[in-house]
Amino acid sequence: MAATKRPASSAAQALRALRGAAAGLGAACTLPGPAAAVEADFAWLRYDEGPVAAADAASGESESRFAIDSQRLRLAGEGARTRWQAGLTLESLSGASPWYAIPDAQDGRPLQVLSGASIREQRTALDVSLEHGRAGERRWQWQAGYSQEDDYRSAGLGLGLAWDSADRLWTHALAVHARDDQLRPTEGGSERYPERVRAADKRVLAVDASSEAVLSRRAVAQLALTLSREQGFLSDPYKLVWVASEANTAPDRRPRERDALALALRARYHLGGGQALHLEWAHSRDDWKLRSHTLSLRLQALAGERGRVAFGLRWYSQSQAAFYAPFFTTRPDSGEQSSDPRLAPFGALAVQLDLQRPLGDWRLGGGVEAYAADADYALREVAVEAPGLTRYWSAYLSLGRRW
Repeated sequence: MAATKRPASSAAQALRALRGAAAGLGAACTLPGPAAAVEADFAWLRYDEGPVAAADAASGESESRFAIDSQRLRLAGEGARTRWQAGLTLESLSGASPWYAIPDAQDGRPLQVLSGASIREQRTALDVSLEHGRAGERRWQWQAGYSQEDDYRSAGLGLGLAWDSADRLWTHALAVHARDDQLRPTEGGSERYPERVRAADKRVLAVDASSEAVLSRRAVAQLALTLSREQGFLSDPYKLVWVASEANTAPDRRPRERDALALALRARYHLGGGQALHLEWAHSRDDWKLRSHTLSLRLQALAGERGRVAFGLRWYSQSQAAFYAPFFTTRPDSGEQSSDPRLAPFGALAVQLDLQRPLGDWRLGGGVEAYAADADYALREVAVEAPGLTRYWSAYLSLGRRW
């Protein structure tokens, strides 16, 4: 079977969460004394999706899904007024991904067809950031990134500004990000896949604004808002939909524009004794009719001599896109159609554990996360559950050094 694009949202979410945990806990383990001038760390990450159950697979057998091995090297430095960071990420991607769903011949419920274990990709990504300015004055931030896969190129730039109030109790930030993606799908326009696009591009523009307030000696709160617009080819060229009236598949087709708004409220409370509680509520909505809510809780505490441990829980729920269905009776008049499980209604629960421990000038860390998406976890009742919802586990190990 043909290769389909990896499930970017689930995998990327897992890897970002683990990288964030490694970076955040690492900062908490900084040794007493002056700030380090240079630091480096290396992290290995593994993402592995659970198989599709035999009862949900069109083949009638349990089928393996996607896996990612990722290595990331990060270098960072700090001077009197300037901080910089550079990262290199190498990823190996393999396995199978949801392709389309068909109705069961007996009861009509959707059964998942997978791509087969045909995906073999390598991804290389570079990112750099620079911040100039000290606390109490304006701080300018620049970011740039480039990512390359077998069939995909992405380049982005960002510019931000942060400043504090006169009493240092408020910190405000504003940033603009732009990204250009170029897609060259495998076998695009070929005799085997004549409807698959040969080449396409996508542009993303986002504006972030946030305000953080020191509420007391123990409590800090932040309100963040993101507005984004995507334009261009937003469909998945590797995914299909099943059209019952034609007894055949048709290409995934989505609108060429997407406007989205995301709002987040975060709070951090220091409990004393080296313990801190992090809470977050986030809501997002877009003109594809997708609505989502996220609630996160994270408890961070001391673990032995200068070590740190963190335990996190996360709940997520989303509605479905306006043009989503597990399969279609006939092609929609709008021409927009998708059976991508990432656009389906579902909920999800995730549990995360992270450990960090300094060893002299070195820092050793590790963590695991388990994630399960299910219609029963959704905020509202789901009439028909998508058969390709993701379950995964992920883990990381990191080693860092400060000079």
